[in-house]
Formats: sequence, C-alpha cells, structure tokens
Amino acid sequence: MCRGLLATGRTSGVLLALASLLLASVGGCAHFVETRTIELFARAMQTQDLEQLKARVSSEFEQKALRQDSAIEVLQVLHLPEGKPTVLSVEEISPTEKDVLVEMGEPKRKLKFRLKRDPNSQKWVVDDIFMRQRRPGLTVTKSVSEQMDLLLSVQEFLTVWSQGTRAQVLATATPELAELLGRLPPNYLARLTRRIGGAAKGTFRPHAEMDDRLAYVRLQSGAGPLAATFELTDGSWKLRDLTLAGADEAEQIRSLRELAVIVDTSLSFLRAYRLADNQRLAELCSEAFFQECLEPADLSLVELPAAELEPDKFRTMIRGHRADFIVDEADQRVTISLARTDPGEEPPAAQYRVDEVTIYELDGTQEKRLSALLTARAVFHIFAEALVARDLKTLMGVSTPDFNRRVWKKLDEQSLRDLPMPEVENFPPKILSTVFQGAVTEITAIQGTRALTYRLLDQKGHVLVDDVLLPVFDRPTSLKGTLELLIPIRRFVTGFRTNSLDLLHRSSSADLNRLVWHQMTSVPSLGWPVAQHLNAPLTRVEPTEHGVRVWLGDSRWGALVDLVQESDRYLVDDVQLIAGPDPQQRLRLKQALRLEIAHRQSTWPRRTGTDIESPASGSIAPLGFESPPPADPGRLPPTNGLDAAAANSAENLSTDFPLDSVGAPTATTPPPNPADSLLPLP
Repeated sequence: MCRGLLATGRTSGVLLALASLLLASVGGCAHFVETRTIELFARAMQTQDLEQLKARVSSEFEQKALRQDSAIEVLQVLHLPEGKPTVLSVEEISPTEKDVLVEMGEPKRKLKFRLKRDPNSQKWVVDDIFMRQRRPGLTVTKSVSEQMDLLLSVQEFLTVWSQGTRAQVLATATPELAELLGRLPPNYLARLTRRIGGAAKGTFRPHAEMDDRLAYVRLQSGAGPLAATFELTDGSWKLRDLTLAGADEAEQIRSLRELAVIVDTSLSFLRAYRLADNQRLAELCSEAFFQECLEPADLSLVELPAAELEPDKFRTMIRGHRADFIVDEADQRVTISLARTDPGEEPPAAQYRVDEVTIYELDGTQEKRLSALLTARAVFHIFAEALVARDLKTLMGVSTPDFNRRVWKKLDEQSLRDLPMPEVENFPPKILSTVFQGAVTEITAIQGTRALTYRLLDQKGHVLVDDVLLPVFDRPTSLKGTLELLIPIRRFVTGFRTNSLDLLHRSSSADLNRLVWHQMTSVPSLGWPVAQHLNAPLTRVEPTEHGVRVWLGDSRWGALVDLVQESDRYLVDDVQLIAGPDPQQRLRLKQALRLEIAHRQSTWPRRTGTDIESPASGSIAPLGFESPPPADPGRLPPTNGLDAAAANSAENLSTDFPLDSVGAPTATTPPPNPADSLLPLP
C-alpha cells in the first residue's frame, strides 16, 4: 500500500517536473522563434545576400527598402549593429504582428524589430526596424524602411539625372519644380542634370535628416558638395530643391529652383524683346525698366542675342537678392540683370524681374546700358531744346535730383531767362559722339560754334541729364557748377536794382547780413552802379580759403565776388567793384556799406518817442533813427561815385585784380548791358 502510494508519489513528482520542463520549453520556443527570425535577417544582411534578405522580410519592407539591386550597399549607410541578437522583450500587437526589443552589436544597441506573419508561408518575417537617432537637443526614432526608401530615392534621382531621359528627370521632381524645369531648353536641362547627376558615379555616402514630409540630404558628388531637399509627395520622395557648391563661382548653384526661374525669365525676355512683345515684357521686367525704357522705345535700334542659345554660351550668377544672366559673344558680353521681387527666405517662392541690360565691349572701350542706349538720345534732345528755350518745367523733368536741387529749383521762368549762358547758343545740336560707361552716358554735340558735352545718368531706370560740360578756361567747365555760383550773384544784383533787402538777405552770407543788412532798413545809394558792375560777363573762378572768388569783367570794368558755402548753397560774402586799375577806381562793398552805417549813426539824431512811422517807400526805419537827412553841403563831393569818407578808405583797398595786357582805360563808364533788367529771383 505504501509502496503504491510511494510509487504514485514518485510518479506525480516526475510528471510535475516534466510539466515544468514542458512549460519552460514552450516559453523558450516562443523566444526561439523571434530570435531565429531576427538572426536569419541579420545573417543575410551581414553576408550581403539580397535574395536571402528578401526571403526574411515582408513584401512591404521589400518594396520600400530592397527594391534596387544596390539596396545591400545602401543598407550599410544606416550602420545597423551586427552580431547575435538578444531578445529583451516581446509585445504582442495582434495575432499576426509583434514588436521585439533586442540588443545587438558592440557596444550594445537596442533596436525594435516589428515581426509579421507572412500570409502565404505563415512564417514570421521582419516587417520593419526602428532605431533611435540622436541630434543635438533631439532624439528621434525612425524606421529602417522609411530611411531606406529615402536613400534609394536619392540614388534613383542621381542615376536618372546622370543618364535618364527628360521625362524621367522631370518625374523625380515635385510638380512645382518639374513645371519650372520643363520650361528650360532641352539641351540646357540635359547639360544641367548631367552635371548634377555626376554624384552617381562616386561613392554613395549621404547624410540624411528627416521629418514627416521633408528630408534634407547632403553628399559629396562628382561636381562638388551637394545638398538637396526632398518632399514626400503621394507616397514617394521627390526633389524639391538643391544647392551645389563648386570651386568655380560660375558653376555653383545656390538654388536649383532660383536658377530655373532666372534662366527661364532671361530667355523669355530675349524672346519677347526680339518680338517687341510689350505685354510679355511688362510681365518679365520691373515696372520702372519697362515704362521708362522699353515701352516708349524703338527696340529695333539695339539688337540683343536671340533666345536660342547653346548652353555653353550663357551662365548665371546669383548674389543676395540679385542675379545676372550672362551671354558671351564674339566681341561683346551681354548681361541681363534681374532683381528678386520677393526677398524672403524661402527659395521655392522666389520670383525675378529684369531691371537692366548691359552690353560690355570686350576690348574694354565701352559699357553700354540698354536704358541709356534706348532713351539717352531722346532725353538729350528734350533737354537741349528746353535749355535753349529756357523751359524750366521741362528742364526739371529731365534733370537729375542733384541738378534740380542745385540749380533749377532756385529759379523761376523769368530768372532763368535772365541767367547768362553765352556758351549755349540758339542752334539745334548735332551729335558728334556718344560714349557709354555704365550708368554714365556722355553725348558730345556741336551747337552753333561750340561743342558741348551733355552728361546723363541712369538712376534706377531713369536716364536724366546731370550736367553740361562747356568748352571754357579759368572757370568750371560744368554748367551746373557755373549756374550754382551765378544764381546768388544774380539775386544779389536784383536786390540792389530793386532796393529789396529781402533778396539781399537771402543771397548774402551770415557775416554780411550781421555786419550790414541787419543794420539797415533800406538799400543805400553808394553812387556806384552796382548792378551794372555785377552784370559783367563771367571770366574766371578760383577757390579761396572759405569758398570761391568769381571774376566778372576785366580790370577796366567789372567786379570780384567772394562766395562762401553755407549749408548746401553759395552766398555772397563781399564784392569789389572795379571801374579801372587804380585804387580810387575800386570799391569794397562790405567796407563801404559799414562806413555808410557809421556815417548815418554819427549824423542822424535819435528819436525820443517809441512810435516809428514807416517811410513813404514802405521800408521800416531802424528803432531810434530817423530817415537819412538831406545831403550836408559841408561834405566833400563824391570822387568817381564815392563820398569823401568812402574815397579815403578806398585808398587802402586791395588791387589784386590782374591788369589786362592792353593797359588801363581812359573811360570809367561801362558799356550798355541789356542784362540789367533782372526781376527778383524766388
């Protein structure tokens, strides 16, 4: 009985032990399946057996990650750990899917294998692998199938761009980029893609970073360092843009999309220019360039290259928000300059417009801008006619801001007519030569008996006259500079002639105003014909310590005018009137006026009341003084127009005006001068 019981007890113990072993073996078999599946995958990868590898993965993984014969080599780029896998945990997702966390390689790395039961063979196969990627400040987990899909897409892109057809090339790009590339001439696109696709010939070692829809890939290509942006479009990675760095700046590509826009815009411009298609030119050019240069011009006057160019005949340069499309010809170089209209940071949104065309003579003689070639002569004729006619409004419309500020805005129609310009004769100009140098155009023309050079500037598409160069000596050849000096003198003359203290204030220096005009309420009569002296012709200009000295007339009749520059204008500081070479025949105006003030202060009695009556002339007498008394019979008579005090002081005046070779004249009265009919200047 006991034996039976003992035997029965022993039998039960054995059964329990066997049951425990069986349960353990069942658990071991479960890990054994996952381990075996992963080991077979790792062995096929390590032996680079593509067929065995395909047999160990799902059809989805094969389609994404192993669709090319080069998949094994590309897989090495991911640096998956090698060695025997150790299963750490298994997570059942569904009866046909499970996630297995394993540890592999040296040093140990953790990977998550997603296993899937093959619906045909019912075997477990690898459906995907997930591994962590660490970047500065960021840790992300990416699947191997996604990374392989991207890398194989990059490899396919390079292969197609190296040797594929035009249709195949366009198929590798996003719809937006493909549309732009499709506008390019076939021979240019083929040359461009062959150069970029040179990366396919080298070792494929890309560095990629991915997010949900965009990927950034860098690699060393046969043409230089290449960086490309790919976009996930309808489940496939498509090229969105790329940059290519090279040793030669002309071979660099800052943005493929920008390059395509620039080339297409430039070639379209040449095509529209040849056809004189203003509607299309308005779309391709900046508003100022089209309206001021192209629209009013006869485009047949200047020939530009045809749009059907060989790829080696043109190149592009991109700098900042500007670009140049350069066409090299046998005797000249044509540069189409473009400006980016949306200077943002996103190259795919870039748009460019043509805003100038420059023609460079290869012998270095001239640099011609299309805006100047088409409009310079028209502007020249308008200005020349307006200058002869003294048409102030037209002159201001075709002059540069500097010319307007320094000259034309200081005049009105009457003062312009009265301004002496003897070198500008009333004859139609005949052009002798035209010289172009960048933004500057110089047109030399015979106008009567003189050759005048009109200097024009291209300012943001507007060709405007900046100056006229005169054939003169001993004074500025610049008409702008000459008139700038004459305007305050003419205003000063008008002030004396019309007894206008306001004009004298506005045309005099701060020192002359302080010492003289602020002490007076009316313009004194000095006995000298001041206006006639200052109406003498301009003969010489020389710089002084504080400004310039203007010589009017000669040593027998005229004046020396000292001008100083205050702020941005010239003002009269002193005048020496000249009626002959002797000291008694000269008068320093500032000194004479101060003597006149001193004389009035010593002879006029002071008022005792506070009410001041205005003189009949309408001028206001200074506080504390009455109107000048009648001439004192005891005073000495004037000597050559000077009273005795002024004449005595005149002995000390400088006589630095050079004598003419003819010698001193016998008469001191000036010849009649029709210019002595000036009206007040504004």
